[in-house]
Formats: sequence, structure tokens, C-alpha cells
Amino acid sequence: MKFLVILLLFAVPTTTFAQKIFIVTDEHNAPILGASVFLMGNTNELVAVSDEKGTVKLNLDENSQYLVHSLGYIDAQYNTAQLNETSIIILKESTYQLKEVKAGTLSSFTIKQPLTQKVIIDAPQDANKQRVTFIKIDSPGYLKNLKLFCKVQVKEVVPDYRFILLSEKNGMPDSVLVPLLIEGKKSKREIVFDLSKTNYYLEKGTYFIGYETFNGKAILKKQIHYNKNKQQFTIVPLVIYCSDVQKISYERTNLSKWYSPKYGIRGEDGKLIWKDNFDKNFAYELELLH
Repeated sequence: MKFLVILLLFAVPTTTFAQKIFIVTDEHNAPILGASVFLMGNTNELVAVSDEKGTVKLNLDENSQYLVHSLGYIDAQYNTAQLNETSIIILKESTYQLKEVKAGTLSSFTIKQPLTQKVIIDAPQDANKQRVTFIKIDSPGYLKNLKLFCKVQVKEVVPDYRFILLSEKNGMPDSVLVPLLIEGKKSKREIVFDLSKTNYYLEKGTYFIGYETFNGKAILKKQIHYNKNKQQFTIVPLVIYCSDVQKISYERTNLSKWYSPKYGIRGEDGKLIWKDNFDKNFAYELELLH
């Protein structure tokens, strides 16, 4: 009887995994640092991040789909069979239509989402996260810079912040309009994105503006941890301050579905109470030229 049980156990089919090493490059064979590889599903799972040589190691799951993402490049999807046939993952550079910059002196104007320091948004640490807020442009102009207000708490593991601008469709974020990798310059109290090099002319209309965070170093060194019992991060390196202005906002993790962001309010004891709210959004100053 015992012999029969052992045979049955060995007869149960199992999913096999095979580890492969890949190099993520651009079309000119230059390695791409910080490209994210997601195992696609209901909620995409971050499974690898490319190093300075573009190297990623993947445990390939049978019959699965993978998404490779890096701002400035077109996202690429692969299935297991395709990855088994190659060791090079090539990302194509994104392009967009530029408007010729007007000659002469341009004047600047600023669109503000006022700062309210009592409310903060939890800064994402464990994955790629995008957070955007609705913006209506009544006076068009060239993008100059975007300023966010923050507080750095653990400098060693502060994530990279990257600018994103999306079109709006039926009240939801849609396609990327400026597919360039523009990292914010961080100080103790601010994150500033220099957008002048985009030469992007923002026409009248409605958009979603915001940022993508990525903490590759902390992920690779396993410095970020999430306490499932307390439902909170044990390390929160940076927080973003909110505005009281009511605007539709969304966030998403690992390029999965958009959802309502979390925000926190400090109680009398100084502790944070985290809540979901469709209308809470980050404070910012967007400077345009016209």
C-alpha cells in the first residue's frame, strides 16, 4: 500500500522552471539599466530588474507571459516559448511628435495644486508604481518643469522618480504622451523634473500628469519589506505631500489596473491613518512657457 502511494505522488504533474540569463538592450545593442520584467497576471509581479550591463535572470514559468518595461522605450511582451528561443531582449525607443519651438522670448506661467502638509501620500517602495492626477489645460504652452513636495525619511533607499504625462479618455488615464526617461532631482523637501528638453507643447485639453517610481537598488538588495500583519511598510524612505483641491487621481502597480490612491492623515498621537480616497492627490507646481 505504501509503495502504491509513493507511485501516485511521483505521478502528479508539476510545473517546471528553468533559469535563463538575458541581456536587455536598445536597438543599437547598448545595455539598458533598470528595465523591469513583470510576470503578467491579474496583478503583475515584478520578477527581475536589469543591472548596469542589462543583465536579468529569469526563472521561466511554463506557458506564461512577461512584460518588459523601461521609460523611454516601447513596452515589449514575450511568452515563455519566445524567451526560450533567445537570450537578447531588445526594446525599441519611443518617439513622439514635436512642435517647433517659437522664436523670440517666451513668458512662463505656473499651474498650481496647493500644498496641504497635514495629508501625505504613501510613497511606493516595493515595485514600479505610477501615480497621476487629472489636469485641465486652458492656456497651452511648452513644458518647462514640474515640482512635487516631499519629505525624505531614509535617504539611502529613496526611489527614483520619473515624469509621466498621459492622455485622458472617458475620465481615465490612457496613452503615454511624453515617452522620455526624465528623472526628478530630489532634495529634502522637493522633487523637480526638468521638462524643457522634451520640447513638448501641451495643447488645450484634459490630461493626467504625475510620476512613476522605481527603487531598483532597494529591490535588488532586498532593503524594502512589507509587514503583512500590520499592513504597512517597515521602511518608508519618502512621502509625497497632498493637496486639498479635489481632483480625480489614480495609481497602479507594475503596469496593472488603475485604482484609487491611498492617503494618510496624522492623528493627535502622531501616527498615520491610511485610507483610500478617489479625490486625494499630490500637490504640485507645473511651469509652462508660451
